[in-house]
Amino acid sequence: MMLKMYKQVIDLQIKDPQDDGATKRLLKQYIPDVRFDDSVSQNSAFVIVIEEGEPFYQTSPKGVVYRTPEINRGDVMAVVSRHAEYLWANKGVYSVHSSSINIDGKTILIPGRSGAGKTTLMMNLVKNFPQAKLISGDRTLVDGREIVGGTKLLNFIASSLREEFPDLIKILDTYTVGDRIRLDQEHSPFSYQQEPTNINAIVYPQKHPGKFTDQELKGIPRLTRLVYQGHHFLDEFPRLLLGIMEPLSTPVTQEDRKRVLAKIKDLTDNTPSYVIAGNLVDMVDFIEREIL
Repeated sequence: MMLKMYKQVIDLQIKDPQDDGATKRLLKQYIPDVRFDDSVSQNSAFVIVIEEGEPFYQTSPKGVVYRTPEINRGDVMAVVSRHAEYLWANKGVYSVHSSSINIDGKTILIPGRSGAGKTTLMMNLVKNFPQAKLISGDRTLVDGREIVGGTKLLNFIASSLREEFPDLIKILDTYTVGDRIRLDQEHSPFSYQQEPTNINAIVYPQKHPGKFTDQELKGIPRLTRLVYQGHHFLDEFPRLLLGIMEPLSTPVTQEDRKRVLAKIKDLTDNTPSYVIAGNLVDMVDFIEREIL
């Protein structure tokens, strides 16, 4: 299948007769801006071959061959994801571990580690500003000072979300699996930003019940905060490929890293960046007052 992404086309060849479409669903959930086109007439400079057989993994600037005794969907997603980042890095494009949202033409990038409150803050902004448009749930694709794509899957702990959004219980319960709620763009009750949009502010949330604090970042801390989240997907991925018990690596070069770093620096040099900590009500008030 041909994977069409922002400025990239990957020829993904999965030699698995039992595939029932699960791979496409997984890739669509976790790779920003991915679309599928099975036309055989398209040309791709990068080929990923995944097949069953004796354990083998080889990567190069032109493609990947991954052979495993049993094809694992998580491995497929990881291989495609990390090599997509490599291809984007060649052009100075990168994805940030973040949520993002547009409110009345102002776009806010919300980076942070898992559990920091990125998605919860975004949902509270939606609750307070119904005209808001979601851009990404966990991974935002950035080119220069623009957001050009993002993952549309939203993943929540069901119990906490019911407390925050009781009016959506009936809709969200449809997507409950165990204690998780997963919403994709096709079935989501929310609106989405479809076109590229300039980033107006970068906000790092730290959710806790204590006194609210805010800090505008300057100098090196402003850069290093985003570098950490912007290299989250570019750096060597620590997971093991399950079929061969070998770390997943990509042909990312120092020049690729420098190219991405220069782009991150340009963005942070020209974009207000804040760390906000405390309860969600005060966070939303701060964003309305200082950014919108």
